[in-house]
Amino acid sequence: MADATEFHSGLNITEPDIFIMPDVKRLAEATQAHVKSNEFSLLFKGVWISNGFLVTDDYLVPKHKASPAAVDYKEDLHDFRSRGYNVIVHSHPSKGKNISFSKADMDYINSHFPCSLLFNEEGCIAKATILLDTPNTMVKLRIVVDDKNIHDVKQPPIDVVGLDNIEIAEPNAHIHGGGYYNREPHGKYQGITGSKNSRFVYPKVHVLDYAQECEPMLRLQGYIT
Repeated sequence: MADATEFHSGLNITEPDIFIMPDVKRLAEATQAHVKSNEFSLLFKGVWISNGFLVTDDYLVPKHKASPAAVDYKEDLHDFRSRGYNVIVHSHPSKGKNISFSKADMDYINSHFPCSLLFNEEGCIAKATILLDTPNTMVKLRIVVDDKNIHDVKQPPIDVVGLDNIEIAEPNAHIHGGGYYNREPHGKYQGITGSKNSRFVYPKVHVLDYAQECEPMLRLQGYIT
């Protein structure tokens, strides 16, 4: 009888985990405090590592108008995508984790960013999505992250550079649902428009301690020296 040969594919198989640098949450908390009961948006850089997707603390604040039920971007987000800002963050100013992405979020934001994080009013990640490539270049697989796998780490307040890019709407101003991008006079979206994806699985999201977990992992992967 021939000896059995163990087969190694060379592939690194991992759960669709999302790793959050601690400052991401602190930046979101500080920005929410600035806009009070309005929605806000931030952009971050993220990278795939050996055991999941890492959201780094490299961020910017796109110019946008913050209101209680919408975020209206004042500049084309495609430009930021080309500079590596592939993670989009926005908030729904409600307490608790029982909040979800809206239909407009799914159609016009989550369909165009490899990773999307949804924060609540308290600065906690309530939901997230990541996009995965498929053999069909016109089809992406969207993975929805449920709040049951999200773990928060308390951190002291942090200053957010660029808050002057957020214009806060006047109270009782007209709010148009799904106002996520610059619009032409006849209501067309400028910039990103999207298709719908509907296949869901539930990966884990972790907020890691940088000194104990993030830094050694980044050094191992060669992202820092």
